Amino acid sequence: MYVTSVDHIINKGSVWVIDTNTNTVVGPPIGVPIISAGIAFDPTHNRMYIDSLVGTVLFIDTNTNTVGPSILVGPRSNGIAFDPSHNRLYVTIYDPITNNGGVSVIDTNTNTVVG
Repeated sequence: MYVTSVDHIINKGSVWVIDTNTNTVVGPPIGVPIISAGIAFDPTHNRMYIDSLVGTVLFIDTNTNTVGPSILVGPRSNGIAFDPSHNRLYVTIYDPITNNGGVSVIDTNTNTVVG
């Protein structure tokens, strides 16, 4: 199980890996250069995607627990969900200047925004 946490003092996040058989933390936390808000798993590619709240999404390769590059999705992101039947990640976005919202769609085969 992967759990996000935030250090508001330094505005950075961490992801903790928990062994659900023993309910213990596995290794040190994975540092992420973002405030982590939401998290969604892509079982096809064994990636855990993390919503940053600041308009980017990044992923962790769950085979190696290494952090992949950030994907720009919009002004502010605040929710994330994965659709396994289409390998699509849906991220809600909000622009506080225009007061408009929407959804960015990421193709997890290429890790690019497609809509």
